[in-house]
Formats: sequence, structure tokens, C-alpha cells
Amino acid sequence: MFNKYTAAYTVGRYYLLILDNHKSYTTADVDYFYKKHQIISFYILSYLLYQLQSLDVGYFTLLKQIYSQQI
Repeated sequence: MFNKYTAAYTVGRYYLLILDNHKSYTTADVDYFYKKHQIISFYILSYLLYQLQSLDVGYFTLLKQIYSQQI
């Protein structure tokens, strides 16, 4: 999964994983994986993700910086 590629970039104890609100992400196995690897999942409706794509570089970079400072 993605965690072997992102572990080196993690600051603090938790990951923040932003996902669209697709049902395939909400299985018991996935929830267990998130809990075991200290991943906080944040679900956004698909149509809102589409609207936010233009803000990806600016907004999510700022969100990442603020989140990293809070940890």
C-alpha cells in the first residue's frame, strides 16, 4: 500500500489521508489497517474533490504545512 512510499515523509505519529467518499475504502480490513498504522481518513464527496483540484497545489500544501506544525 501507499504507506511504504510515504513513511519517510511523515511528521509526527499520524497520517492524514484524504479520500473521495467511495464505498470501497470503508471495509473492515481497511479500517483495521488505518488503525494499525495510525492513519486518519478524511472523506470528501467526489464532486467536491473535483472542485478542489484547482486548489490542490496551494490549498493542500498550506494544509500540509499547518498540519505538520500542529503535530
